Parts: sequence; structure tokens; C-alpha cells
Amino acid sequence: MISSKRDQEELLQKSIEAGARPELPSELNCRLKDLIKQCWDSIPENRPTFEDICSELKRIRSSQPEVTTVPSGGHEESNGTCKSTTWGDINIQNCDADSANPMDIHVPEYLRIDPKSLEKDERIRFKIGSGVLALQQELDMLCQLQHPRICQLVGFIQTSKRKCAIVMDFMSKDLRRLIETRMRKKSMNARGQACVSFDLSDSLNIMLQIALGMQFIHAIGMTHSGLKPDNLLAEERGGRIEVKIADFGVSHHIDSTERRKGAVDSGFYKAPDFLLLPASPKGVEGNFDLKASDVYSFAMTCYAIFTGKEPYLSKDHQIVIQENTSGRLTLTLPPDLNPSLEALTEKCWHIQPERRGEFTSSCQ
Repeated sequence: MISSKRDQEELLQKSIEAGARPELPSELNCRLKDLIKQCWDSIPENRPTFEDICSELKRIRSSQPEVTTVPSGGHEESNGTCKSTTWGDINIQNCDADSANPMDIHVPEYLRIDPKSLEKDERIRFKIGSGVLALQQELDMLCQLQHPRICQLVGFIQTSKRKCAIVMDFMSKDLRRLIETRMRKKSMNARGQACVSFDLSDSLNIMLQIALGMQFIHAIGMTHSGLKPDNLLAEERGGRIEVKIADFGVSHHIDSTERRKGAVDSGFYKAPDFLLLPASPKGVEGNFDLKASDVYSFAMTCYAIFTGKEPYLSKDHQIVIQENTSGRLTLTLPPDLNPSLEALTEKCWHIQPERRGEFTSSCQ
């Protein structure tokens, strides 16, 4: 006798209540199997939250080195106490913890990653490190920055009693390196003629992605204060350039010596009003518009996108500050640049901070 559909459903429900579950493929990743089994546990409180699920999926993904091809050879950016190592499609920053214990750093438990779950790659990049206090501040900031145009925090690792690591989205290059690569390729084919790194479509696409990310950052009451091509991660995927804002460990207020050195190294991406800040940061926030400084840095980044050049790279920093603060800006945009883009860029680098506009209007 053939049972009715209702009988079959009742039988199936009893089997599920008794613990029966579908058979998973034998070749399925063991960690995925474990995660699925946790999700269908018969006891509801034993099932993970979606935060836990997302965190574990990211860890599983990061343990698969074949997912993303990492360029061969190491790239040394600068000497320091913090070095980052690549695993597949994530980026690890191993930071010496100065005199404090990494366990003093507080992060949501779902962001803590077991170092054994990641297979180390031998390629290493170096980056200037920071202590526990600065690291905690950066982690707190990154936890708030959930936006597709911002490099995302994947997790946090304590590698030893003295060392810890921030795990971030991995992208193969920054915008500066992408511009340099594009300029080299195009100059070889230009036969002496002037060339640009990106066409109008690519330029607009990159600018919009940066502006959208910065719009979000300003909307939640934060600023970047270090916006430049070096701090914009870039990836070419399927003919489209994807850009994400990174490096939020930049101090808003630094002493005069660091500010002068940073100005030269960054090609003067910071606003002249920022460069003229007093050495002491006390009371500066009330008198200085950090958001307007970000808008100026955006304009300088646009200049690099349009021309393939670093702004003011060959000039003395004092001369640049004098020219900018007196309104004698000497940067020249390409003569064939779209008039609307030219007007927007010139507005964003205006000598008067209050006339630079906001990222909301730039996006429009």
C-alpha cells in the first residue's frame, strides 16, 4: 500500500526530530561539513549566529591559497616593526606589541582567528608598525567601516604572547602601482606622444568608488587624513578596476618633523592648511576641518589619476605650502580633460576649505 504524501511528510518530520540529516558529499571540505552540521544541530542554542558563520566562511576561504593568485616575489615598502604576509586572498599584518600584551586588545570574539587555520605564504611585505594602543584604535575603527569601497577587516590573530596580527581583505596592488604600471605600458606604445594612465570611463569609475567610500567615512563622523594612491588598494577584474580605501592607522595630528617628512613622501596630498597645523594637536580639532582636508587629498589623487604624475613631487615642501596658502596653485590638468571633471577637481582643491564641497556632492 502506497502511503499518502501527508504520511510521508510526517515520517520525514519524525526522522528529522530524531536527528536524521542529509548525507554530505564525501569530498566536501571538512570544515564546511562541520559548519553545516553545527547549523542544523537539533538544539537551537547550539547553532552559530550569522556573524559566526560569516567569520568561519572567511577563515575557510582564506585557507584555500588557490583562490587568488598572489604576484611572485616580495615587495618591500619600508623598514619597520610590522610586517604583513599574504595568505591567498587576505593580508596579514604581524605587529610587535611594544610593552603590552596582545591579549589586552579587545575585539569581538567572532573576529579572533586561530593562526593554525591559515597556511603561511613565504612572500613578505614590510610596513611601519605600531603599539597596542594604536592597534586597538585602528581595530575599533575598522569594526565600524563596513562598506564595499573600504578594505574590510577579516579578523584578528594572536600569533604569540608578544605578537598579534590584523587580517584584512587582500588586493594585489595599490593605486599608485597600478598608475605606474599603466603609464609604463602606454608610454612604450605612445612613441613620444603624451599619454594618460586611464581613459575617461576608468577615471570616472575610480573617482566614484573613492568618493563613495569617503562619503560613508564622513557620514559616520570619521575622517581618513591620509588619502592618496598608496592608501587605495586596486585590482583589475574582468576589465573593471576595483578600488578600496585602506590604511586607517594614519594619525590625524603629527609633530612638525613627521608632517614635513610625510608631505614629501606623499607628494603633498595633504591640504596646505593641514600642513600648517601647529606641532601641538591640542585644540586643533575645533579650528580645523579634517573633512575638507580629505576632500583636498581626493583632488590631488584625481590629479594623479588624470596625469599619471605625483603632485609637486620635485618641489620643496615650503615652496608648495607658500604657493598654496597664497592661492598660487601651480598644478596643471590635461587640456583635453572633461570640463565637468576639471571643474570638480579645481573645486575640491580650492584654497578655502569651506568652498571645497563634500563627498556627497562629488558623488552626484
